[in-house]
Amino acid sequence: IYVGRPLSAVEWSPDGQKIAVTSRIDSPLIEFWDATTYLSSGYSSVGVAVNLMDWNTADNMIATIYDEVDTPYIPWILPGYGSTEPAYQLCPSECGLDFPRTLSWSNDGGTLAIGYLGGAIRLIDATTGQVNSIIRAGGSVYSVSWSYDDQFITASIDGIVKIWSFETSALVDTLGQAISVDFSPTSYEIAYVDKTQAALVIEDVSYLVPTSCDTDVVTGDTTDATSCSDE
Repeated sequence: IYVGRPLSAVEWSPDGQKIAVTSRIDSPLIEFWDATTYLSSGYSSVGVAVNLMDWNTADNMIATIYDEVDTPYIPWILPGYGSTEPAYQLCPSECGLDFPRTLSWSNDGGTLAIGYLGGAIRLIDATTGQVNSIIRAGGSVYSVSWSYDDQFITASIDGIVKIWSFETSALVDTLGQAISVDFSPTSYEIAYVDKTQAALVIEDVSYLVPTSCDTDVVTGDTTDATSCSDE
């Protein structure tokens, strides 16, 4: 598809029927393309210069402002295809302090994770527009992804795969070296590209999910402790 202008980001709609493309400073409106005919079907009613975007399950789009001078990198919610809803900013006082490298919506569409080169993953409530919590990743964040049930977040941190609990923001595991990582949309499998760029690694991390025995111990209920120890 020849668009005829410089592009900075592309994203599929959640239903796979549309493709969104956008530019930075020169043409900030998002252009929508039909994924069947590959013909342009219109533009967003509003726009901002974009260098990253992700289309969430609630049919909204996310874009981060891009400016090579002094404008902070503040994320925006932009309406999806055919919507006349206004655009609005997220966490303007907290999210423009560092360069965003990656972002990902939770599967329920309620929380946006943005990974920064400065070493933070900010978890933003889409309803309030405020930062709920911050994961201190310990290095530059190069890709971020949610488990299918939104219990866990994984990211490539300076080339190392790490996994955190969404509820507590606690680091729960560290895997191998990777330049890109992604959770399966249907299971606890994680796929990542080895740092050598020569191998694709698939790991099942379902062991991170508490079992009934784990829950008994955590809550102080030792009723089934004997049966658990016998397993």
